[in-house]
Amino acid sequence: MAAFLRRRARSPIKAVLLMQERFPGIGNWMADEVLWRAGFHPKAKAGAFGPLAVRRLHATLREVCRDALRVIGEDWSDPPDSWLFNHRWEKGGRCPRTRGPLSHATIGGRTTCWSPRRQVLGAERR
Repeated sequence: MAAFLRRRARSPIKAVLLMQERFPGIGNWMADEVLWRAGFHPKAKAGAFGPLAVRRLHATLREVCRDALRVIGEDWSDPPDSWLFNHRWEKGGRCPRTRGPLSHATIGGRTTCWSPRRQVLGAERR
């Protein structure tokens, strides 16, 4: 994964996670969920991820995929309110962990939601 991120060093990590050749099945909401759970800002450059951050990103990708299969994939149940998913498009939506307001922007051509209190640029450098 680290080599793939380096090859796309100047791309925002949100856009990289949506690249199906490396991350098949990861769509817009899953990319937001992964970055939110891992605490990485969606605008962070892929090439800025340090070794610990790459491991954390990989583990969180696996976790979100596993949780989605278990919760949604089984019978199309709604995700629990502890996930970003249920709050990402609410008017005045708040982060389920920090209770701070959520932000929205277009990154890599896709609408993106994140928690500014939780997802700070620079966390990826570890």
